[in-house]
Amino acid sequence: MDKQPIQTKPEQWTDEQWQAITRRGNNLLIAAAAGSGKTSVLVERIIRRIMDTAEPIGVDQLLVVTFTNAAAAEMRHRIGDALRKALKEDPHSAHLRRQLALLQRATITTLHSFCLGILRQYYYLIDLDPDFRIADQMEGDLLRQDTLEEQLEDWYEHDPAFHALANVMLDGQDDQVLVSLLLRLYEFSRSHPNPESWLTDAARMFEVDEQRGLDGLKWTRSVRRSLALELGGMEKSMRRAVELAASADGPAAYLPLLEAEADALSRARKACHDGWEAVEQAVRAVVFAKLPPVKGTDPAVKEQVQDLRNAVKKAIADLKEQYFTTSVQQYLADLNRLGEHMQTLARLVATFAEAFQQAKRERSLVDFGDLEHLALRILTEPDETGTIRPSSLALQLREQFAEVLVDEYQDINLVQETILQMVSRDVETNGSANRFMVGDVKQSIYRFRLAEPQLFLDKYLAYQTDIQEMSCQSDEGWRIDLAANFRSRREVVDAVNYLFRQIMSPGVGEIDYDRSAELINRASYPEVERDRLRVEVHLIDRSDTSGERETNAYTESTEEAESSVPGSESDAEVAEEASAAQLEARLIAERIRRWMQPGEGEAPQLVFDKKTGGLRPLAYRDIVILLRATSGWGETMQEELVAADIPVYAEQTSGYFATTEVDTVLSLLRVIDNPMQDIPLAGVLRSVIVGLAEEHLAHIRIQYPSGPFYQAVMQYVQEQPVTKGWERDLHRFFTQLDKWRTQARRGALSELLTTLYRETGYLDYVAGLENGQQRQANLRALHDRAIQYEAGSYRGLFRFLRFVDRMQEAGNDLGEARTVGENEDVVRIMTIHKSKGLEFPVVFVAGMGKQFNTMDLKSHFLLHKDLGFGPMAVDEEAQVRYPSMAALGIRQQLRRDLLAEEMRVLYVALTRAREKLILLGSSKNLAKSISDWGSQGEGERLIDEDLVRAKGYLDWVGRALMRHPEAGPLRDYPEKHGDGEAVRVTTIPDESIWSFHFYQADELRTRTPLSEHDLASWEQLTERKEVAERPADEKSRELVDRLLGWSDPHEVAPLVAARWSVSELRRRAQEKVKSQSFSLPSITEKPKFLTEQKPHRLSGAEKGTLTHLIMQHLDLRRSLDEADISEQVAALAARRFLTEEQVRAVDVAGLAGFFATSLGQRMIRAKIVHRELPFTLAIPANEVEPDLGDSYEQVIVQGVIDCLIEELDGNLLLIDFKSDWIGAEPTPQVIKEITRRYEEQLKLYGRAIQQITGKSHDQLESHLFMLAGGFSVRIS
Repeated sequence: MDKQPIQTKPEQWTDEQWQAITRRGNNLLIAAAAGSGKTSVLVERIIRRIMDTAEPIGVDQLLVVTFTNAAAAEMRHRIGDALRKALKEDPHSAHLRRQLALLQRATITTLHSFCLGILRQYYYLIDLDPDFRIADQMEGDLLRQDTLEEQLEDWYEHDPAFHALANVMLDGQDDQVLVSLLLRLYEFSRSHPNPESWLTDAARMFEVDEQRGLDGLKWTRSVRRSLALELGGMEKSMRRAVELAASADGPAAYLPLLEAEADALSRARKACHDGWEAVEQAVRAVVFAKLPPVKGTDPAVKEQVQDLRNAVKKAIADLKEQYFTTSVQQYLADLNRLGEHMQTLARLVATFAEAFQQAKRERSLVDFGDLEHLALRILTEPDETGTIRPSSLALQLREQFAEVLVDEYQDINLVQETILQMVSRDVETNGSANRFMVGDVKQSIYRFRLAEPQLFLDKYLAYQTDIQEMSCQSDEGWRIDLAANFRSRREVVDAVNYLFRQIMSPGVGEIDYDRSAELINRASYPEVERDRLRVEVHLIDRSDTSGERETNAYTESTEEAESSVPGSESDAEVAEEASAAQLEARLIAERIRRWMQPGEGEAPQLVFDKKTGGLRPLAYRDIVILLRATSGWGETMQEELVAADIPVYAEQTSGYFATTEVDTVLSLLRVIDNPMQDIPLAGVLRSVIVGLAEEHLAHIRIQYPSGPFYQAVMQYVQEQPVTKGWERDLHRFFTQLDKWRTQARRGALSELLTTLYRETGYLDYVAGLENGQQRQANLRALHDRAIQYEAGSYRGLFRFLRFVDRMQEAGNDLGEARTVGENEDVVRIMTIHKSKGLEFPVVFVAGMGKQFNTMDLKSHFLLHKDLGFGPMAVDEEAQVRYPSMAALGIRQQLRRDLLAEEMRVLYVALTRAREKLILLGSSKNLAKSISDWGSQGEGERLIDEDLVRAKGYLDWVGRALMRHPEAGPLRDYPEKHGDGEAVRVTTIPDESIWSFHFYQADELRTRTPLSEHDLASWEQLTERKEVAERPADEKSRELVDRLLGWSDPHEVAPLVAARWSVSELRRRAQEKVKSQSFSLPSITEKPKFLTEQKPHRLSGAEKGTLTHLIMQHLDLRRSLDEADISEQVAALAARRFLTEEQVRAVDVAGLAGFFATSLGQRMIRAKIVHRELPFTLAIPANEVEPDLGDSYEQVIVQGVIDCLIEELDGNLLLIDFKSDWIGAEPTPQVIKEITRRYEEQLKLYGRAIQQITGKSHDQLESHLFMLAGGFSVRIS
């Protein structure tokens, strides 16, 4: 029975949002478009359920599943704020007080955390060790690799079927190919609720009945579906050729032949619905005779007709070679022959899975992938037919959870869906259903994580959408569409709708972008000049670039699809990508620089400020550059923007091991582990750690030419006298090396790295290099990974290095350590995937001309959740491989899946923009690309035959934009800038507004990222000047000597450092009064054995740095009590800003205590808060060194102000946080000592602030706050 509470809809909610918030009694699917406020709706529903007085439920009766820990923390915080607000209005409500008390225990969590809770509580139901721990990634990977190696040894020794499989699969290659396949199959099978059953079923698909032919196979149906689209595209091209031939200046003599060929293609397309043999016969019947000679026609039209026909002719030849060189009988025989090997493969994976589980059980380990499967074992039990049913525990949980709410439902997989089914009520068992699912299938972009958008789609199509009918109980559930977009300006919304209305179809995008899917603009922004908001399209013509190859317009060639080595790229392709990235980066840099430094008479670029409700100047942090993948592009773009003096940050997902600093330290670790390795040894000797030059290494080898290089070096050290500086460095290094090797055998790896950093000074050295902060972060990350490694069951330097080597061999790299916070004023470069859930005022979508990554389709062994295994067939006698029907069918299905995924990725990219959207792409022949885009159907939507031919985003966007009324410059480009004609298409009226910009690659290459002034200055600096000869006459020589020998009267001044930090000046000031200082009782020195810290604990300085980092990132709009600060710290850790060790060290109570003080409240209420504000101040050198007397020299003082607040009355408040002084009480003596220690520091801060702001002394108030003591000291 559907019991709907009678509630009045508040004005801030749309009708659809209100239905989603209040509707109960059945499963609800909320299809929430980008920017539609889905999180707010989800939170509001939870709050109203908790505070419903008619049907009250507890927050512990809800299961709320989120995609990330940060999302869970944010949701818990929002609910807590709502409960506290409600308590203020009704302070005597026992129900609300109880809900607030229960909130921290409420099941608001990720699905993995929910499963972990199930295992912790009900471990005994599956005989799991109650003391189990979660293996980290490194430990799990090592154990998995070791287990598989043990299995391989056993199989090689005892399993003949394994030998037969290896002979077929390896083809003379290293068995690493088979190892990779087994691991890939293991991981892939784990996305199914019953992995072993999926493996067995996939192998059985090869047991085919040769008498029944190919038509009953799923694989064949997949191929026929793709063939119908390909042939349809070819037919369309031939019909276009017929139209051109029939035109006034066309080659009319071609018409009979062209029409016959088009008809043959039509018959072949229709035959795809009749069966494989009918298709083969019809395709073989498509032949191309020689065209007759023609005269008196337009040569351009004739050439266009021939080009169209030749492209189709080649496509048909490729299609025949790819599919029809193998007979039906051969396809069937291949499948049966492969069947035995596939059964062996399935058995081996299942055997390995069991061995791996046993290895983990022996160590009381559970890895991340086990959480869901072990929880599923607890929550399910099969009935007599083998069907999965909820266990008795699952039925109890159904009773406990009044509602199960799932965020980002479009990204779950089949295992997760089964878990949710087990704990959710259904109509059949419970009389009503209680699942609330929120998501947007158009934003399902995690196929690589085995997400299953079809689960969402099935419900999307089946659920009832008529609000009036929702009073009736339905087994299928209800669907509510949230289409109102509260994020973006109208110009962005209109552009997104215009594009996706044409390109997102059920046949290619898996969903119909119809009126119910379109975005509805509901965002409120101040009015600005509309022309400034046009969506911009910037296209670069790279036709001057040599060596770029054409690709077939209809399908990848057989050579490309089947013979390419996965992961390989030619040097030309790599250079081509780098060139495109550089060109687009220069355009972006120029655009940003014009915004940030507008010329005379140019209006500044303004964006909306949510805090003030008005417009403000654009900041760098408002801008993001989105890329499909940052590999190869991110670094190039970053370099170009840095060269243009634009602050930028690009988070790299690879390249960590290749960085100079990490590679150097890993080489040193390899030498410590085994010095007989020549390449690492040479690398370390040449590095700054030792400092030898190439000629020194050559000298050693000449002296000792035979044997390993280590042996030669050791002989040199032992036998040669030390006469040169580099020889002393060499001796010193090998003395240290012996100590380090001893430490490596006896101590922890993390302690060894600490020793190396300290004794070599390498960590400090890299800080002085370009990008020094990033380099130090990378080295610290290596230390953190060593701690992580040792926290597991593995130990020792050798195993750690072996794990790193295997990662590199497998092509698995790590991203560089993160050094930029979300509030720093930099342009960000990120992948589209990283941007999901974020929004930015200005969005550049770059690299749109880049082709889709189809490397997965070129694997020699393909996998699909429904179609199973896709191996290559092998002719052992001829020693050749060719695609089996399974491989062909899966490849076509994977390509369809890929196109659908890429379309969703493009949707995510375009919907990140709030105010300004700019699209960039390049083509190796822009005029030809535009002409190709113009060949299309007449309907409002582009036809699937055109959409499936796309090689990249630009093909989709270009085809759609060709039909826009404002795209005249685009349609005219082939005529004005190429050898073709202007494109003629039927335009589709639309409200979206666009602007188009075109560039030649050579034009951009000649542009310099430096300004003319910068360039002139650089030329002056680098200009070589001749040095004058010494004068010949004595008088002139005396004059020169006197001039060159002149010394400053204040010659002590050059001895003063040019730059000082505030901390160093404070230290010097303290030294001068050291005799007057005293020790506080709370920090009295203790014996060393009592003060030695346990390994891996943060030092006092590190804790101070940690405190400043937390204060820098706390959201001041939140409650800032202990619970809230703990949540914010957890969110920072989830985003990899903090390590687990740092989280444990955070003084949450001290931070919360500060915000409860009057100073903290002033910070919260402030007009503007500057945190971690850097400054540079010039002061007379004699303030640093009084001995300089009246010196006119100045030195530069640099520092960072913890917190500077501008209050509502315009006055300034300076707060400096101190995390030491533990246990100190604010006695007069303590306050006096604190003042003495820090007074000079705050005075320097005050001078800097007054110079920067122009405020007077009376307008600045300065305080020190002792976090550990919870008190403040005012410095006058």
